[in-house]
Amino acid sequence: LAPQLLSGQLATVSTPRAPQRRPYEAPRWLPPDRPVALGELVDRGELQVQGFAPGPITVPLRTAPDLATWRRHGFPLSLSLRAPPGPVLDVQTSRLDVSVSGTFLRALPLREQESWPLSWLLRQAGAVPGPREATVPIPPWLVSGRNELQLRFDMRPLHRGDCVAIPAEVQASIDPVSTIDISRAHRFATMPNLAFLASAGFPFTRLADLSETAVVMPDRPGPVEVSAFLGMIGGLAFIVGVPATGLAVVRPAQLAQVAQRDLIVIGTLAGQAALPQLLREMPLRIEDGGRLSIALPHRLEGFARLVAGSPPPADRARAATLLSSPAEGLGFVAGAESPLTPGRSVVAVAAPTPSGVEAIAEMLRDPARIPRVQGDLVLLSGGTLDAFRIAPTYDVGTLPFWLWPNHYLGARPWLVLGLMLGGALLIALPLRAALRRRAVQRLRGH
Repeated sequence: LAPQLLSGQLATVSTPRAPQRRPYEAPRWLPPDRPVALGELVDRGELQVQGFAPGPITVPLRTAPDLATWRRHGFPLSLSLRAPPGPVLDVQTSRLDVSVSGTFLRALPLREQESWPLSWLLRQAGAVPGPREATVPIPPWLVSGRNELQLRFDMRPLHRGDCVAIPAEVQASIDPVSTIDISRAHRFATMPNLAFLASAGFPFTRLADLSETAVVMPDRPGPVEVSAFLGMIGGLAFIVGVPATGLAVVRPAQLAQVAQRDLIVIGTLAGQAALPQLLREMPLRIEDGGRLSIALPHRLEGFARLVAGSPPPADRARAATLLSSPAEGLGFVAGAESPLTPGRSVVAVAAPTPSGVEAIAEMLRDPARIPRVQGDLVLLSGGTLDAFRIAPTYDVGTLPFWLWPNHYLGARPWLVLGLMLGGALLIALPLRAALRRRAVQRLRGH
């Protein structure tokens, strides 16, 4: 918290005070309220490359994934790049490829199309061309906890004759003042979504010091539960770059003290008494003997899904089938709305046995398996990972009123079709009546 206190040969150390954290202001995340220069995110030397086909320049793009924009419009990446002049490179084919975590976005030519005779007059006057400027929009879904911007120069040497040497040590760079701006995004998300937890620790990392988070431990935690707890909180602190100084740790009997916080519940089914209470909003049931089951959907849930976006009944039936004959080493991660406070989240990391708790905790730290963590229920059984969506959804964050139709209708195409048909009827029926009255008046006039 205060490394400057440990300087020199002798230091008198006082108790450091943790700073008050504001939402989304983690040191390893993009600033939420201003454009940020790429030179602030990486060392300036990392923005320079050598050779005609060098490796990519990588810049971390990390923030909470609850970004909402109108019709998912992208965030502007304003690039300023410098490359060797035309006598060295074939500027017609040389380019800069812009990608985010392997997703290709755009190829930028190293020189803009010149306008003659203005370009000729500028060269005759000795004007030196400035850096190439370009703006690339980055989709909101590509900016989250573990993504990175990739900028790859692909420079082709200019053919200058058969016996003319080509310089090998060409250099290119991205200007450190190039910026990315996410400040116009609103913060809103539909939960539960375990993919947010796996990629960015959301919603617990909304405040970097976890001061809105509490961990509910068993009354008598064993070494496996303690290990899972330390590993998970250490992973969250690594994502934001801040120690978890605001975290609260409680027993099941102390839930009332942390009712206003987001909760992480760790333990075995038999040893964690808080699981039945905190997961009562889910159709997940903990039976006597430490067994899991899922209540099957009723017939009306298919219609409810079309109108209100309820979870797909097929997912619940598939999860119930899997739990009816689980393989060895069963463990699960479940997310739901907190029954203690609306809008707060609960994530349970649990299993029937301590070995299952250990296996599911290791899964959350495995980079190869993190992309497969989706939905609101993840089951690990016999080494196989399955994701489901079975719990009711809820919203966190705020949206301005003009974005609500975009959010609500974006995932409900049947409602959009119904509104279109309703609008057509509202226009057609009065128009038909008016035309009929006009026709009657015309006939009477004859």
